Amino acid sequence: MRTRLLLVLVLGVAMALDSRGQRADAKGNGIWVLTGGELGDYAMSVSLDLVESPVGTQVDPPESLPPTYYDLLGSWGNFAIPYQLVHGPWVRYYPDAGLLRLQGTDARDHWFLPSPTKTTDLQHAIRDALTAKDAGQLERNPVAVDFRARSLDKVSYRLERLSDGHASLNDAGADDGTMQISGSVSEEFVMHALVDTVSRMPLGSTPDPPVYEISYAGFTSPGVGIGGLLGHYTPPGDGHGGRFWDDGYQSDKSTPYYETTSTFDAIISAALHRSDAQVVATGDGRRPERSAAIAIAFGLGFVIVLGVVNLANSRRVR
Repeated sequence: MRTRLLLVLVLGVAMALDSRGQRADAKGNGIWVLTGGELGDYAMSVSLDLVESPVGTQVDPPESLPPTYYDLLGSWGNFAIPYQLVHGPWVRYYPDAGLLRLQGTDARDHWFLPSPTKTTDLQHAIRDALTAKDAGQLERNPVAVDFRARSLDKVSYRLERLSDGHASLNDAGADDGTMQISGSVSEEFVMHALVDTVSRMPLGSTPDPPVYEISYAGFTSPGVGIGGLLGHYTPPGDGHGGRFWDDGYQSDKSTPYYETTSTFDAIISAALHRSDAQVVATGDGRRPERSAAIAIAFGLGFVIVLGVVNLANSRRVR
């Protein structure tokens, strides 16, 4: 038992440190989601250096905007893509005019004539994306593309009741207000329920605090794990639908919420009802009672992972 707990501790720290490094690298390496133009609503994750080094010569805005453009949505946080879909992309490329528009931290547009190297990089990225589209290899919806690139479809999710929450657990059948989603249901939860939820317009803030906190952790490949805070949730009730706040709510309580889809609510409701056979996938043939034991061990890992992640990432960069 002592050896198992030590193993969980080592696993948790390793996953948390990897998460911290991955988030830092995502900004430094220039990870973007390319969409628009001839791609339409198809999208592809690309790596371009458009921020950390000079991108070209700054010029005056054009008198009229060229009709064809591609959006490059900066992938610097779990919900940076939905944010830009509402507030506008940080980078937009007009290939016919050869112009690049960057949205500055001052919310002003800055126009550049890209350097030959940047132009070549942008043209290659568009060419590769169009080739992948023609081959049927691209997904629609840039949010889905970003979530899959982050491997959020490969990890497990834990939902824990907040101490100041006001919802009743009478219908949940849970004595501690926690649940876990993993396996194939995890992919359904993220790639469909969550994507559809945050692809909507946020509805605004509310004085009612969320009831649950949703976190995630897991291995994305052998020896590589990630973990962190996903967001907050309140089930439907009192005349309102389900509500989801992204992870920005942790530092800014005025963060607007999204109305959740019926699929989102149903998956969480099933988990809170302890429908382990449906919620915790056992594709490797594990029996339910063994899955429950693994879920408990994984829960300990979540506590360790999130403790270190929250310490290392006290402020989210959107």
